[in-house]
Amino acid sequence: MNTVRSGEAADGPEHASNPPSRETARWAAILCFIAAFMCLVGTGWSAYARWATDDSLGRLGGHLPQDATSALGAMDTLNTVVAVLNAILAVALVVGGIMLLRRKPAGRIVVAVAGVFLLLAPVVTHVLATQIWSRLVAAMSETSDVEVMRFGPGLGTMIRGVLVALVMLGLVLAPSTKRWLTCQGADCTDRRDRPPRRRWVVLVCAVVVAVVAGGMAVVHWRPLSSPGEPSNAQEAPVGTPKDRLIGFALDRQPVPAWQVSVTDLGFTPETRVGDLFAAVSDRAYFSTLRSDPDKTVTGLVYGLDTKTGKPLFPPIEMPGWAGVTCSTNGPSVAVCVTDSCPDSIISCTGQHEQLWVIDLDEGKVTYTGDPKVQGAGNLESRSHPGRPVLVPLGPSHGASWLVASAEGKGVYGVGSQGEPTWFLPGNGDLVSVEINDPRVDDIAPLTVGIQKSSSGNDFRVFSVDGRDLTPTPPQGQRVAEVRAYVGGFAVEFDGGPRPRGVGLYDSDGKQVAMLTGFYAMANPAMPIIAQNRPGKNYDTGGLQVYTAAGKPQVNVPASILDHFRMIGTKLYAGEPPGAWRSWDLFTGQQGPACDMQLDSGEYVGSDGTTVIWRDISNQEFIAVDPATCQTLWKVPVKTGDDSFEVMQKAGTSLLRLTEHTIAGLRPPA
Repeated sequence: MNTVRSGEAADGPEHASNPPSRETARWAAILCFIAAFMCLVGTGWSAYARWATDDSLGRLGGHLPQDATSALGAMDTLNTVVAVLNAILAVALVVGGIMLLRRKPAGRIVVAVAGVFLLLAPVVTHVLATQIWSRLVAAMSETSDVEVMRFGPGLGTMIRGVLVALVMLGLVLAPSTKRWLTCQGADCTDRRDRPPRRRWVVLVCAVVVAVVAGGMAVVHWRPLSSPGEPSNAQEAPVGTPKDRLIGFALDRQPVPAWQVSVTDLGFTPETRVGDLFAAVSDRAYFSTLRSDPDKTVTGLVYGLDTKTGKPLFPPIEMPGWAGVTCSTNGPSVAVCVTDSCPDSIISCTGQHEQLWVIDLDEGKVTYTGDPKVQGAGNLESRSHPGRPVLVPLGPSHGASWLVASAEGKGVYGVGSQGEPTWFLPGNGDLVSVEINDPRVDDIAPLTVGIQKSSSGNDFRVFSVDGRDLTPTPPQGQRVAEVRAYVGGFAVEFDGGPRPRGVGLYDSDGKQVAMLTGFYAMANPAMPIIAQNRPGKNYDTGGLQVYTAAGKPQVNVPASILDHFRMIGTKLYAGEPPGAWRSWDLFTGQQGPACDMQLDSGEYVGSDGTTVIWRDISNQEFIAVDPATCQTLWKVPVKTGDDSFEVMQKAGTSLLRLTEHTIAGLRPPA
């Protein structure tokens, strides 16, 4: 017979008649189910936070600073990871809790591992979210018109998760829990500790319902995308991106930050600064002619850093180039062509036609030779009537793409040596995109072009890489009009028994919306659709602005206006020479009618709040606050008998040009 000595362990064989308690294991299982529910809520919240972030990013598009976009992307990734981790933890905790109630020793290990993750995850997530939040606040510190709302676990969430994890770990690792799980034999459990089978059925069903409901909440919490809406909301920005507007406040008259003269650049004093033919980000590229009577005609291409005024590379000389045309063919390539000039014209005698291809990043010529294309405006009718003519798509001062049109034949692409490449048949008559002013590059590069068909009765749409994007009209109708804009194009279908309609297409030719009884207006930033305007009767249908993804953005009552310009998050409309007024692209709020002109040759640039325009009649540059119509400052164009100053936007900078100097402007101190 065995005897019990003082101090002997309570779990000795003599205690076989005293079965271990299941209370700690039961409470550990209950906490598992509570923690699993918390994880499901966390999964749903993270999914909602991701949707809210994506929705905000999509609506604001490119108006946010790059650092803010990067921070939002990091928060997006964090929310995704947290949602997935919470879902995995919820499943593990439910399984572990059931195993504890079923007296499976492995359940203790499952719950312990899940508890460790549940303990560490809120702390790590809180630290990462705080860092990302700090980055976002710093990036948005200079943007006062955007409200920032935090999505991410706060301190209270972290403390709550840590406390639940600690209590659960304490219960599941308690010795009494281990004894109850590992005890064997009939004496380990009496019938009072054995829950009826019916209770297990109810418990399992409840857990399954909770998991399924949580999963459905996660799936349905995030709304489905609109038809044709791209997965990346940034592909359909609203208005013109902030990083394509002037990058400093214009409410006060700017002053020079730096200035260079032609002699500083190594040119003769008589040489002029020339023409700005391209501006990409903070880089500006100019072409000019060297003025030196003792030397042959020589063209020059040079680049400046618009933030510092420093040259980007030594000037590139092009002997014999008469300065007719230089254009970009993509963001880092320029194509310059001499004038096509027949010897029958006395001034052309001895001039040799030539083409240069320049790598603007490296500042060097990559090809030079006889041209197989010619610049627009040349004397092609008397020299090379069959040679394709270079045509830029979109603003000529931005990172535009070149195509070459051949009259009566079609359109060619332009290769790395300036040669014609891909070919699409048509009549070669390219439809000019109405961009208000080809010298201002507020919008992103256009990637879609339009030419008339061989018959001349309808249109063909093509991409800059040579793909035919022309949609098939509905039966009995034809392509009556095409409007290109950033990220896609709008096609008007007309004729036949069907009512007139407009199809919206993305830049790959995929239809994202079909609208009945509407007309497409000319606007390269976003599609604008007007209703009930046959023959320009100006019925009161209003204008509906859409995103490039086919999503209705805002409706404005501007049906009698035909001239449009988008600046930042505002749509400006007018009927020159009358006043222009604005509408907010998010709220539709209408601004006052201001006495300013924003049409071709008059709009200079904007920071999104202040607008600079050129008063051609009075020869002065005027800065206006369109919210109040107040004139903030003026600068005369003519500063002397033969002295002129021109303000010109270059990427995100504002330049002041005279015949022999270039100055970069900044806000006053």
